[in-house]
Amino acid sequence: MRDYWHSLTSREQLLISFAGALASLVLVYFLVLRPLQIHAADSERALQAAQNTLRTVQMRVAQLQATVDAVSNRADGGAPVSLRVAVSQAARNAGVSISRLQPSDDGTLTVWVDSSQSTALYQWLQTLAEEQGVGPSNVLLQKNSSGDGLRAQVRFVGIAE
Repeated sequence: MRDYWHSLTSREQLLISFAGALASLVLVYFLVLRPLQIHAADSERALQAAQNTLRTVQMRVAQLQATVDAVSNRADGGAPVSLRVAVSQAARNAGVSISRLQPSDDGTLTVWVDSSQSTALYQWLQTLAEEQGVGPSNVLLQKNSSGDGLRAQVRFVGIAE
């Protein structure tokens, strides 16, 4: 091999050396640098996803804490509001007219609404969930025979006074 190398002219030796150096650079790029770049980009995407997840979890924790505070009424130091009062106040604020309330011995409260707009009804249930931490266990919705509004029967589980 040395004999072959020495048999080449200095120009040929220079071209072969240059080609070898170029091939070495290409191999270093594709075998070392490019995988590092790909790994860095993947790591950056993973970091962004983790930060988004952290923000979502922190937001949900804050919402949960606000719900717990509203349920226990710690914000103003008052006594917790009964389920019956909470449901009635939220309905009044949402513009939902409750036609009948029926507390049961097992701690449930069933509420009947004869006619309400769907947006007001959903706002009532959302307000109860967000501010009082009270969600319905059963909901039965029917379209009124007159075609305007909904009839609803909603059952809440909790201590009804």
